[in-house]
Formats: sequence, structure tokens, C-alpha cells
Amino acid sequence: MDYQSLIFSIILSGALGFFNYNLLINQGTFSSYSSKEDRASWCVAFSIINYLIFIRTNIFKLSSNSDLQLFYVVSITFLISLVLTIIVIPLVAKLFSGIINLFRNGKSLPKIAKATPRELAFEHNGYIHAFIFNFDHEFITEGYIKHFSESIDIEHQLLIEPQRDMELSDLKEDDVIKTMNEEYLKPDNGVTDTKIYLDTKSSLKYYLIYY
Repeated sequence: MDYQSLIFSIILSGALGFFNYNLLINQGTFSSYSSKEDRASWCVAFSIINYLIFIRTNIFKLSSNSDLQLFYVVSITFLISLVLTIIVIPLVAKLFSGIINLFRNGKSLPKIAKATPRELAFEHNGYIHAFIFNFDHEFITEGYIKHFSESIDIEHQLLIEPQRDMELSDLKEDDVIKTMNEEYLKPDNGVTDTKIYLDTKSSLKYYLIYY
């Protein structure tokens, strides 16, 4: 391998490593709330795998033209890396998680979940109506969640769309709980689930209604 190919392989492997990790997050194999250290470790690991794929592929003489040879090697490396990310790694992760949880179940331990409570609370393919109170039972606001921060490294932030003609409210926490228990579990109102998310860092309680 010449000097140019070596430099290119390192750059390609690093870029693909970042691509691998983000693709695994987007398809739900990895949690989006990993720490910086975990993200860096996984990106480095995937970069090393991609580099080894590049090196092994470049052993074969695919073309006498150096530019075409590089193009073929890059294309094959990308395709192999893509297959590993979309098919192989999720299957291995699912199998490994299943085996671990099987052993934990035998010891009467709870299952290991890849998603955090924050992800389970706010990742929903539909509408989420949120009522927010602090730990002193004081009403903060309510509305539909449009977006939430997806990184563990920044403060928990929500973008909430208030209901039309929303006015100041003295809504009581007990009223929300009663409503969730009695009204929002009726099958004809479109509600699919209800949850309570506790943000202990910010001392906030989120009463969530899912549509």
C-alpha cells in the first residue's frame, strides 16, 4: 500500500466509523444517550474494523489502474461495512442481549434495557401531551411535545407546543392524575398509553399522555 492509499484508508475508516455508530443509533441498536467516552470508544472500534476491511480488500489486485483499484476497494469496504451495520451487528447485539437476559431471568434479576427511561418516555411515533409539575406539586406548563434534546451531555430540554388560546392555569396535580386514570384510558379517545417521567436532576414530573 502506497502512502496516498494509507492516508486515504485512515480518513475513510474514521468517517465510516462515525457513520456506523450513528446508523446503529438511528435503527435502535444503540442508545442515543451514551456518554462522550462510550461514543468515542465505539467510533474508534468501528474505524479499526473498517480499516482492517480496507487492508484485506486492498490485497486483491482488482485493477491495474491505481485510481480504479482505490475506487473498487473503497466501494467494497463501504458495502461490507454497511452490511455489518445494518444486518450483522444488530443480530449479534440482539443475540447477546437475549443470552444475558436469559441468565438474569434465571437469577430473578430484571432485564437489561438498551433504552434509557428518557428515551422510553419521549420517543413516540405520535403525539405526546405533557403536563409538567415540580416536586413541590406546582404546575409549570402543559402542551404537546414537538422535540426533545437527544444527548446525555446537554441539559434535558423540551420544545412544547401549547394548546390554542392557552391561558394561565392553576391546574392541580391531583386533577391530572385523576384525568389520566379515568378519562384518558377510554378506548374511544385515541389514547394509546400514559406514563409518568421523573426528572430528578431538574426536580420535575412529566405526566405524559400518548396518542
